[in-house]
Amino acid sequence: MSDASENLTPAAPVAAVPPPAPKPGFWARAANWSMILLSVVTFISAAASLYNRIFPAPPEASCDASNVTDTVSSLIKQRTGKDVAAVSNVETISKATDRAVCRLAVRLNDETRGTVDYGVTLEGTQLMVRINRAR
Repeated sequence: MSDASENLTPAAPVAAVPPPAPKPGFWARAANWSMILLSVVTFISAAASLYNRIFPAPPEASCDASNVTDTVSSLIKQRTGKDVAAVSNVETISKATDRAVCRLAVRLNDETRGTVDYGVTLEGTQLMVRINRAR
């Protein structure tokens, strides 16, 4: 046995094991969860924005959209040969997603006043305006 003890090398010193790190406090955990929540909300917002850019919503038939009232004014000018001075009292008589029946009051440059009934329909991605009756 003495031969076996001669071949042994001395053991390396054992390093002291550091104590475990203390658990984070309430505010540290709250900060971590708030950052996770903020990241999720930001991701959902970015995904929704990207979806709306790729698949834009079609225009809705609306009586009071500026391009619709401008079109009605230009149609009145084509029919009467007189400029439209003012458009007011735009009303929606009935409305669906692809069509609307509307009424507005118009004043021409020669102080003639009248009421125009018109319809707005959605055909594909374009709005079509049709004057039904002018009084």
